[in-house]
Amino acid sequence: MKKLLAISVSALLILVIVLVIKTLTYPFAKLSDNQPEPTKVAISEKSISRFAKGVQFATISYIDSAENNFAVYDSFRLYVRNAFPNVFKQLHDTLINKHQWLLHWKGKNTSLKPILFMSHYDVVAPGSSDPKDWKYGPFSGAIAEGRVQGRGTIDMKSVAFALLESADTLLASGFIPERDIYIALDPDEEVGGIRGAEKLAIYLKEKGLFFETIYDEGGIVAAPGTAEGINQNIAFVGMGEKGVVGYRIKVKGLGGHSSMPPLESAAGRAAVIMQRLEKNQLPQRLIEPTENFLKVAGAGMGFMGKMAIANQWLLKSLLLKQMEKNPQANALTRTTTAITMLKGSDGNNVLAPEVDVVINFYFREKLQKMCWRISKKLAKDTK
Repeated sequence: MKKLLAISVSALLILVIVLVIKTLTYPFAKLSDNQPEPTKVAISEKSISRFAKGVQFATISYIDSAENNFAVYDSFRLYVRNAFPNVFKQLHDTLINKHQWLLHWKGKNTSLKPILFMSHYDVVAPGSSDPKDWKYGPFSGAIAEGRVQGRGTIDMKSVAFALLESADTLLASGFIPERDIYIALDPDEEVGGIRGAEKLAIYLKEKGLFFETIYDEGGIVAAPGTAEGINQNIAFVGMGEKGVVGYRIKVKGLGGHSSMPPLESAAGRAAVIMQRLEKNQLPQRLIEPTENFLKVAGAGMGFMGKMAIANQWLLKSLLLKQMEKNPQANALTRTTTAITMLKGSDGNNVLAPEVDVVINFYFREKLQKMCWRISKKLAKDTK
């Protein structure tokens, strides 16, 4: 018994030594011990006011463009033009397909490839229109609690106005860029960009324009502690973009009055499907860009976090489980499953004969393979 215990202790000690050595020798990114504080730029009341007023325009985009209020789009662009007169005096602007906006800032050296900054000025529908559901209205543009409140303040009028404010400030100082700069402001990014970005791509190709770099919507610049386990400033740079697909599931059942319900209703069957889809997520895996991210992020983590990353031969399942707990980290590891829309009965005492459920997937694997996995799962769930 003593011999067995001694062997077990020795094996454990060897395992610990291996884990520690692998952690200490793992090729994490080299971070400076003296991390500079992010540069703080004073924001003028004028800039805040311009942005807040821009948020007040309900530039909502819908998949069915017939639902769009394009008059609001036109009013928004007119407001922006009047709010930044110097920008639109010195930069050439073009409207593509009526609402896709492209600004061109000429640089000194035309032999250099231009760069393109992209943003979008459409927003998603706010959902409830009941004022009681909002502390500040979705299009109030209220300046309160140290923030500008409303749709688009994060996604993504903020970046559109930041680009315009930057151009305005640089122009006022007499700055001329080394190379040409283009700024594209898209009208329908939230619904796939078919009327905006797609038409922009065709336009740029026809003009023979190819860019040195394209900067588009991406991650955040996080302070220490913003992301669990990360103890230094870190900028999340998007290296690619997932595809997205939505499945509409129609579940049929027996309609009628709720006073005489069947043992299994359409809504109940739909609930089972939704529950199983959420409990049986698509598999996790680490692809190369995520592995590279962990090498950088891990450099700012404590020893336990570093050990999990450095010893995936033993601790990979634990690492993935830990990442799964955080929605942002979870999205780095798998095709995500989200139940986004649900429609049943319009009356509290009426049984819906049919229930509609929409499942949204952001996928990073081949569409054919993903569809096969989901179809197999749905077939199982509807039995």
